[in-house]
Amino acid sequence: MNNVVNGRQMKENEIVTALKISETKDFQQMISTLGLYVNLNQINSEVTEAYMMDAAIEAGDVKAVQKVTHNFAEKAKIEVFNVVEKAGETPHPYIYGSAIVENCIGEKIVHEFTAINGKVHPLTSYLQPVEDNEAAEGLKLNEDPNYEPFSSITAQHVFNGEGCFPGYRHCGKNCGDGKKTGGGEPTENLDVCCRAHDRCWSNFGTSDPCCDKNLISCSKATSGDKVLKDLIASYFANNASKC
Repeated sequence: MNNVVNGRQMKENEIVTALKISETKDFQQMISTLGLYVNLNQINSEVTEAYMMDAAIEAGDVKAVQKVTHNFAEKAKIEVFNVVEKAGETPHPYIYGSAIVENCIGEKIVHEFTAINGKVHPLTSYLQPVEDNEAAEGLKLNEDPNYEPFSSITAQHVFNGEGCFPGYRHCGKNCGDGKKTGGGEPTENLDVCCRAHDRCWSNFGTSDPCCDKNLISCSKATSGDKVLKDLIASYFANNASKC
């Protein structure tokens, strides 16, 4: 099983096009919401991430994803995922925002939101996790200068959506308790999120929107493989927005 997700850093002209999302109502509403927690007027934002990749979580179902992260001096950030469901379709933006507030005992609390159809909805709040440098090997984002959306997704380039993601026992198609692969004790907190998602689908039906929303909330509130968390946030965003 290959654990390389094919993609590349975005080019300057692609970033300029992607930044036009900042003119939309969803983006501006997110700015206003985060401003209730952090004074964004005194902070300049910068783009700290800009990459594109093919995402395949379900076997045979591929989405092309662009991710651009606007960082406000580590006190707030807005992540924009432009997701193309099928080749030739118009990208659909999904916007996540977070603000970090320090409480009276010095703990950093992260407040997460999502913007949909001009309205901002609370997603989750949690104690900022400490990233584990000794985490499982996980997925790697390949830097392929020839990458174009949908054109290079092969078994040699990307996990093909069948089986467990590297280092996990519950994250992936047909992965988990009673499935073809994996199962048993979760390897880390993100794996716990995936197991809960499997159980939610078992109870409420496959592709239940609120199960998908809870998976996104859970993955954002825990440490774990960064590329896999981005795959979850982008792949399940459309269905989760129906919750």
